[in-house]
Amino acid sequence: MSSEVLSAPQTNGDIVVAQTVDDKLVALDAGDGEQRWIYETTQPALTLRGSSKPAITSDSVIAGFSNGTLVAVTADDGVYIWEERVAVPEGDYDIDRVIDVDGDLLLDGGRILASSYQGNLMAFEVTTGRIVWGMEASSYHGMAQGFGNIYYCDDKSQVFAIRDNSEDIVWDNSDLLNRRITAPTAIGNYIAVADYEGYVHLLSQIDGRIVGRIQADNDGVRANLIANNGRLFVFGNSGRLTAYQLQ
Repeated sequence: MSSEVLSAPQTNGDIVVAQTVDDKLVALDAGDGEQRWIYETTQPALTLRGSSKPAITSDSVIAGFSNGTLVAVTADDGVYIWEERVAVPEGDYDIDRVIDVDGDLLLDGGRILASSYQGNLMAFEVTTGRIVWGMEASSYHGMAQGFGNIYYCDDKSQVFAIRDNSEDIVWDNSDLLNRRITAPTAIGNYIAVADYEGYVHLLSQIDGRIVGRIQADNDGVRANLIANNGRLFVFGNSGRLTAYQLQ
């Protein structure tokens, strides 16, 4: 790779796609690791450290970049399909113009949802890139779904539930303000997030109340949580991996 890979590579069994921090999207042959194609964009003067996880559909790869764009290319050869802006840079200084798409993309049937720092939450058609829905928000995390809502954490670690396809706020929770929480993860009737002190918090999907809390790692948690078969997996900064069963 040309530089660090800070998000998980993705595969469809034929190719493995990785995104580097210098805004390159690279596809490798899943069998022997040979490079199949590469797509790159122009990187702004100042960006956040990180990148979103690319998404693979049946015939395309979709990725978000630090210039605030979402790009779709063909999975076979990396040929451009469409490009749309999640955010537009504004302001006189480079730091004001940071609009990275660093949160993991969310595939939802024929839509793909993306968030940007100092920008927007947006939903696009997978095949055409047509804008389906959008609202102003600042987030460098991915989103979660449940109960007809879209859940996201803003850049101040406030958690929001937005009615899908609208700008209606169902609830918001600022109890974890400035605790540098992870992206929300839906599990059962709850939303789970972890923070810089290593605590995992469970919020009700109905009203956003914190209904449970446990410390998973004394060194904190940066990695997004994973929910699978009713279990919540937490990988802490110390290298400790813990699985929790909800009760």
